[in-house]
Amino acid sequence: MILNYPYTEDELLHLMAKDDDAFNRWEAAQRLATTTILEKDGVPRPPSSPRRKNVLADPDPAFAAEVLNLPAETFLAEQMAVVDPDRLHCQSQFPATRARLRAQE
Repeated sequence: MILNYPYTEDELLHLMAKDDDAFNRWEAAQRLATTTILEKDGVPRPPSSPRRKNVLADPDPAFAAEVLNLPAETFLAEQMAVVDPDRLHCQSQFPATRARLRAQE
């Protein structure tokens, strides 16, 4: 059974930062990334939110690294009514490319 609750971006950010269960925090990050890639053309909200920084400051560095992994393109394709592989690939690569460029600044 697949449950799909329409969380807002702020609710997902709150879950990522504050939920006691690591799986729930990871799931919130995946849902946020999926929404960003599929509905916002891969353009994330500015990282000014302290909640995003809380995720990276997690005491378990392996968890923090896992949260940074974007959803697989196959998973993203399953979420689309009509799959456009070229568009999907470009949109799914945009957040990672943008993060690398910011890191170089």
